[in-house]
Amino acid sequence: AVERLAAAGSVIFDKTGTLGDQTLRVGRIDMRPPWDSPERRAALLTAVAAIERRHDHPVARALQTLDGEVDQADRAVVIETVEALPGRGVAAQVRMACVKDGPVRIEILRTDEGVTVTADGCVAMLVGLEERVRESVQPALQLLSSLGLRQHVLTGDRRAAAASMFEGLPVYARMSPEQKVEHVEQCRRDGQTRGEPNRPVFVGDGLNDAAAMRAAWSSIALDGGSDVTVHAADATLYGGDLTLLPRAVALARRGVRVIRSNFLWAVSYNITGIILAMAGVLHPIAAALLMATSSVLVSWRSFALTARLDEQLEREGHAGWPAGARGIGPAAAPAPLKEVAPALPLQRPGVLSGIQTVQLLAWAGGGAVLAAIAGLGVLEMAALLMLFAVSGGWIVSQARKLPPWADMTWSMVALGGFGMNLGWWADLGFTGGAAAGASACCAGGDGGPVALLSWMNTGMLALGVPAMFLLRYRPQPWSWRKWCCSGMLFIGVPGMVVGMGIGSSAAVAWLSDAEPAIAQIGHYLLMMAGMVAGMLLPHSLGYAVKQDW
Repeated sequence: AVERLAAAGSVIFDKTGTLGDQTLRVGRIDMRPPWDSPERRAALLTAVAAIERRHDHPVARALQTLDGEVDQADRAVVIETVEALPGRGVAAQVRMACVKDGPVRIEILRTDEGVTVTADGCVAMLVGLEERVRESVQPALQLLSSLGLRQHVLTGDRRAAAASMFEGLPVYARMSPEQKVEHVEQCRRDGQTRGEPNRPVFVGDGLNDAAAMRAAWSSIALDGGSDVTVHAADATLYGGDLTLLPRAVALARRGVRVIRSNFLWAVSYNITGIILAMAGVLHPIAAALLMATSSVLVSWRSFALTARLDEQLEREGHAGWPAGARGIGPAAAPAPLKEVAPALPLQRPGVLSGIQTVQLLAWAGGGAVLAAIAGLGVLEMAALLMLFAVSGGWIVSQARKLPPWADMTWSMVALGGFGMNLGWWADLGFTGGAAAGASACCAGGDGGPVALLSWMNTGMLALGVPAMFLLRYRPQPWSWRKWCCSGMLFIGVPGMVVGMGIGSSAAVAWLSDAEPAIAQIGHYLLMMAGMVAGMLLPHSLGYAVKQDW
């Protein structure tokens, strides 16, 4: 049900009892001769109420109150048989004390004006029903539109009455249960002919909605609906607040993305661990600790699904999503439906989760290579990798809050840092610890800064520069006139190289007498600090100049 809801493309609503308030009210009652006499009127009202007590539908619940004004002594009716008239109403054979000719066939039929009651084929009573639209309909429709979901309404009522209730929405009136099924199936076929599958979600509550629910891609029943409808639906909405529907769609989309990215993370993480174990680098105890770290990360991402959902939706700028909302509801008072601007779907499936996964894997990979360079023991390696995993996971969770310049910097640090460590290890001849010497920057000679033509610089630039422009949460097209493009490329990239060299020189000066493992981790930290400073400094200057202009 969650996967189907996440892939939905449109929402089809039943009107009566779903968009309309489930509590219909009896309005005008017009009795026709000979049923307008007090005795027959009381008998007919009692019979209709008794028949409808066998059903659970908004119209039936309204008609069940017809005998409220009838004296107990006048309720002498016997219901012999009851049969459903699909899409029309209900019929029954009723014996009444006031009719001596035998049982009367009573038919209760839904019409454009309300309910028509016939006795042996002749109109005996007209009942007007008053229906109100739920308070949550308008914000729910608006929020569904902001998620890119098309909506329309199906009803058995006449079109004029239904269209006036839902301005701006396609309304299909006078629909029988069979026609509702045909409409749902046609929606799915129309989407396929346009080259994109239309997966409609049907939302209803009545017995005549069950077949349409089975034909839809996904279905949601209201808890006050018939038992058949609730059992036929994929999910049930409790409480009647329709604004929970867009929240459920958003939550399902986010949940499916997290599931997919968790699978990708688990597969990549385990393949990397297997390779390291086969190479003799990964001790079984470290593997067990790393496995626990992975499980904690996956569980944390799953538990955090609902915590910041509203903040994320508001931050992504979906039209009409209430600012600062924690429980979406009618009190949010969004703009009228016709003023809702067209909006894209919540997120393209897999894109953002793919960016996060690549960044996290690169960050963790950089920590694994650093552990190999430093020649750490099992416990030290596990502690370092856990530190990298926790810090990377936290940064990824906060990445969407970062401004664009910090967004670019994080991608560069994650991928560029991994490339730097990998090239560094290659410059060391894939050795580590004391065998690599106390100075980690052997590319420029033991005790010297990083050489320009080294695997370290090559790896950092080859992975870090593309990542700055490709792995962004706010992608922008290339433009020579934009500082985020030209400035970062022609000033930021040389600044990274110079900054990494300065950090390396500082490490050589300060850490030449330190233990090899401490020296190499210190080199890494100072080089990363220099690389980040070399990127951020020109960006900050350019931003300041732009603000002055």
